[in-house]
Amino acid sequence: MNSEVLQDTLEGSGVSTASVTHRGGTSVASVGEAEASQAIPENPVSEPFPEDFNWPDDYEWPEPDVWPELGSTAIGDDHPGEPDEAWIDDPDAYLDKVIDYMKRLYAHSKNSDEFITALKGLFPDLREKVDRGLALLAEYRDLDDDELPDPDADIAAGRGVTYLSGAEMLAAEIAEEAELESDRV
Repeated sequence: MNSEVLQDTLEGSGVSTASVTHRGGTSVASVGEAEASQAIPENPVSEPFPEDFNWPDDYEWPEPDVWPELGSTAIGDDHPGEPDEAWIDDPDAYLDKVIDYMKRLYAHSKNSDEFITALKGLFPDLREKVDRGLALLAEYRDLDDDELPDPDADIAAGRGVTYLSGAEMLAAEIAEEAELESDRV
């Protein structure tokens, strides 16, 4: 079904019509006179910023999602154990709980490999995705933003990384960052 609404003028002085295409047929019906209050405003911004607005000082920046240090859990602290079975089918439906679980695993893990291995129950092919992501990062490291290939084209060519959930993508990003950090040290 294709639908479009046409209006003669933005000021609302003309008749509005609606054109609807449905299964090959077309019908045009008048929907009445548009009122002046229905005109599109010149500047559709909700509120302009004050002249003295200072981004670094006046904007309320969101708090970053702080992750613990890799291997920071004290000895004797309980290991998080296995993931809840309900999370496996749809980790995004339980995203807050899955992220909390991953943070606790990360704090218990000595390195990225241990973190990835501990998440094998939730994300069976996470190791392969992290390796592929690191390879792409290495390949694209020296390219400028305008030189980067289209990620959709990479995925279509079988070169990109497809994550099945946001939680899996976050786990891969955290593992990649841990591996990159260990390479820097």
